[in-house]
Amino acid sequence: MNRKEYLEHGENSGYFIRKVDYKVQTNNSGSYIVEKQTMEYNDYSLLGSLYFGGGWGKLKISKWTHNLPYTHKDTITINGKVKFNGEFSGELDFQSFKYEDDNYSEYKLISGKVMIGLFDATQKYWELVI
Repeated sequence: MNRKEYLEHGENSGYFIRKVDYKVQTNNSGSYIVEKQTMEYNDYSLLGSLYFGGGWGKLKISKWTHNLPYTHKDTITINGKVKFNGEFSGELDFQSFKYEDDNYSEYKLISGKVMIGLFDATQKYWELVI
């Protein structure tokens, strides 16, 4: 198991902590990677108008082939809550939000939701962020 940890500071104030654990298995046909990542936001701001708190966890399973044509496929699941306030306030609630990334070109929503309170923001999150 490989582990990385990052501490990054905001431009004006605050910080976030990102922790990544991953395991790689390689054989003649390809590589398989399982990555677990957590993010913790602590009063992170963007020019004083948006503040975050809370965090989320992400599980990413990747498969790479070693034979031509090379292929790559990720399956990503996100869970957790990120609170925001400032000009707008609320909470992004990732509820088993799962999608696939095929060769960095085709993205497919599999299941789960991204909620802001009672509002289902899944489609907008999908369009604007992914």
